[in-house]
Amino acid sequence: MQRMLSVLVDDKPGVLSRIGGLFYRRGYNITSLTVGQTEIPGKSRFTVTFEGDEAIAEQIRKQAQKLINVIKISEHTVKNSEIREYALIKVGFTEENKTEVYHLVDFYKAKIIDILDGAAIIEITEEEGRIDKLIERLSHYQILELVRTGKVAMFRGKKTIK
Repeated sequence: MQRMLSVLVDDKPGVLSRIGGLFYRRGYNITSLTVGQTEIPGKSRFTVTFEGDEAIAEQIRKQAQKLINVIKISEHTVKNSEIREYALIKVGFTEENKTEVYHLVDFYKAKIIDILDGAAIIEITEEEGRIDKLIERLSHYQILELVRTGKVAMFRGKKTIK
């Protein structure tokens, strides 16, 4: 089962290495990792996605909480959080396919952010499954390049990681 943790940390050198090392030493694979600044000066937030059951998630939470510079850890689920990814997809863009590409972009609530030299760059922020489906549909139009971020999550309501 896929699990997702948010880890609030002091923004200090070496924190990424320590968190990655925790997963590495136990043989757990990180499937998605994002890191960024928070609304709190000097604090960053890791969003880590991995495969595991409740026992594995609990072990990771306990071990991570012991790491230097870790302030708080919270788990996200589809019930308690909004979870999104971001992707840029570059596709071949011709007179023959532009109508279909525009329709797909509109249907998936994406945007074309650049058209140049027979290629269009499409931007989408969505749930993982919707991005997967858009990529599948666009594969018929020659995907030239693709880049995705890891997942990010935010608790619904007034709950925060703080």
